[in-house]
Amino acid sequence: QGAAAATYAYKDLGFKKAAVLTDVVSDYAVGLSNFFKKSYKKLGGEIVADMKYSSGDQDFTAQLTELISKKPDIVFMPAYFAEGAIIMKQARELGATFVLMGGDAMDNPDTVKIAGKAAEGFMQTAFPYDMTMKDMNDQAKAFTEAWKKNFPEKDPNVNATLGYTCYNMILDALNRAGKADREAVTKALAETKDLATPVGILTINATHDAEIPVGILKYENGKRVYAGEIVPE
Repeated sequence: QGAAAATYAYKDLGFKKAAVLTDVVSDYAVGLSNFFKKSYKKLGGEIVADMKYSSGDQDFTAQLTELISKKPDIVFMPAYFAEGAIIMKQARELGATFVLMGGDAMDNPDTVKIAGKAAEGFMQTAFPYDMTMKDMNDQAKAFTEAWKKNFPEKDPNVNATLGYTCYNMILDALNRAGKADREAVTKALAETKDLATPVGILTINATHDAEIPVGILKYENGKRVYAGEIVPE
């Protein structure tokens, strides 16, 4: 996610100066920030500020004032929604004009409830499936239609989509292994390559991580909309 956010900020948005605001208590936040900084600098961007806070903080005036003085085009803050929404609100109250971007931990209905109008224009990374997508791939369409048929009272979310994707990964591995043997299936899973799924073309790399596109969500008029996806560099 961090590398994808950096790629989107630098290449798609054209931002040359970025800053990060990181919860140093959270391994999630530290990890995403580190990947963002490394990728952004590799692409040619400049990190003009590297600010920190701790989970549970409520006043971000000092960090935001410093960030405003550095004049970044974008601030990457891989926060959880509780602090992230407060940061968004306080940033706008202080007159910040930079774009704010976060990770998938911001994907919560309370983000807009807490931040209010300050959420306008906020962007975040996410898994590449959302009901607001304009162009679903064939697998996503099939999954969505099957879900609606079986659960008409509730829309599918990304967790359901990922569960479906994992099921199909195992089924694909079983078919390639040719037998329900633990070692054979494990080997086949590790060799998964270019598998078409609802979340995009999936490949398991040498470190056994799943390589898929990263989705981008944008907040407009009080709602989050799917803006597209990015392949991190």
